[in-house]
Amino acid sequence: MMSLKAKVTVALLATSFTAITLFGITARGMILSRFDDMVLDRAFAGFSQDIAAYYEYYGSWKAAAAAESFPEFVIAFPETPIKEAVGLTERLRVAIKEHPWTDIQPELAVTISMGLSADVGLASFEEMLAAADEQLYRAKESRRDRVYY
Repeated sequence: MMSLKAKVTVALLATSFTAITLFGITARGMILSRFDDMVLDRAFAGFSQDIAAYYEYYGSWKAAAAAESFPEFVIAFPETPIKEAVGLTERLRVAIKEHPWTDIQPELAVTISMGLSADVGLASFEEMLAAADEQLYRAKESRRDRVYY
């Protein structure tokens, strides 16, 4: 299986980007331990559909759904000012939160925590990804279901 870094690098090689968002499902372990495989399969399918629909609507960015341990996602925003990248990232967070998860299972709720890096002064893609990962960690450590940048 190709690593997260390799998949994202391949997806973004020809793109000049100015911001990166890294995100994953909040409290994934709790969801995995609480619901059976059928519920999880339907929930992750819904999550993937939300990402795909969002990508179609806001198609100015490249998304790499890269799963070393599903689900981890990276969004790269080409030529996108930080304010716009934050707005797009926040819209996706809200779309996931507002998905009708209770149609799958009455007690199911899914949110995402997101970390965004827009420091184009960093020396490499890997450093931008590490900065986004640091912000993601801050989002998870705070109250979750947040975008940190």
